[in-house]
Amino acid sequence: MGLCLDAGISVPGSISILGTDNDEVLCESFSPSLSSISLDGRNAGILCAQLLDAHMQKRKVEPLVDLAFPRVVTRQSTDEMQVPDRFVAKALTIVRRDLSERHTISKLAMAVGVSKRTLEMKANLVLGTTLKAEIEKIRLNEAVRMISNSGLSIQSVAEKCGFCCASHLNTRFKAVFGHNPSVFRYQDPK
Repeated sequence: MGLCLDAGISVPGSISILGTDNDEVLCESFSPSLSSISLDGRNAGILCAQLLDAHMQKRKVEPLVDLAFPRVVTRQSTDEMQVPDRFVAKALTIVRRDLSERHTISKLAMAVGVSKRTLEMKANLVLGTTLKAEIEKIRLNEAVRMISNSGLSIQSVAEKCGFCCASHLNTRFKAVFGHNPSVFRYQDPK
């Protein structure tokens, strides 16, 4: 990531970066934080032991490459889409920087130096949706990431993602995804 930043390449604006091994301390120490592939070492070990056992018992063993249930842990380095309008892009950056803040369109417009109506029209034009809908999408995506990759309570996730309470987050999840947030909790595959 340092090479991109040194070369003036915007991460994730111009390029997305995806690491491996999901070392949380390392991934969170970058700015923007680094998305990563999390390999399931436990299940990889079980798979290797099963293959070794089969080989030792003289059963035919096919060559096998299996990453043992990898998953991508999404963070900021892969989280932004390219937004061609600088005012809309700046407004979305402000939102992403502090999701716990209750950003209003009026405050965002003032922060980026345009009128509320101008910002709304530009957002509709470049995003194909309202700025309010895009902000909710960003919040919900972050909530999914947090629920999938942490042991935080739904209430804590709601607060960190700018929802007033867990029940409001639950309501929005049901409306958008058709499920409660808990279905996104990472379950160890058996």
